[in-house]
Amino acid sequence: MITIDLKRERWKGYFEAITHALEGKQALVEVAALSLGDHVAVDWVPLQGVTYDHKDDLLDLDLGDVNHIIRHPASIHIEADATELRSIEVIDAQNTRHIVRLREPLMLPAPSQEAIGPGRDALPLRRPKSGVSCREQGFHRDENFLPEPVKSFECSRKIGGQ
Repeated sequence: MITIDLKRERWKGYFEAITHALEGKQALVEVAALSLGDHVAVDWVPLQGVTYDHKDDLLDLDLGDVNHIIRHPASIHIEADATELRSIEVIDAQNTRHIVRLREPLMLPAPSQEAIGPGRDALPLRRPKSGVSCREQGFHRDENFLPEPVKSFECSRKIGGQ
């Protein structure tokens, strides 16, 4: 792993150049400050892009439904291995540290017909009606999906393969 200190004059061009390559990666954003402590601001969501706006002096992380905006970044460090970017560390004017960790999304294979069962199709999960159990609605709860003491959960399949 190598760490590179990006110079301010390169921020806009660098993020314009790599934003397309970052699309589809998942991002976890950690924020650390003496006044706030350390916490996870965004937990492994798809990253759509990163933009530096030099006029407003802000770094915008587009995370789909959420944007994480870092105002007045003072320094930006990137960590990469031989093939790809692993993290971006931004320290803002108030000395708050924003660490963006990147990873490839976990690609799960489609369920096999044996896992679903003969003659059955995979049904989408359904939310039970309030106050009515899945079993009362003709559904069963997937024991591998949720732990036992869950008050609100998803119903996975009609009982009897319906």
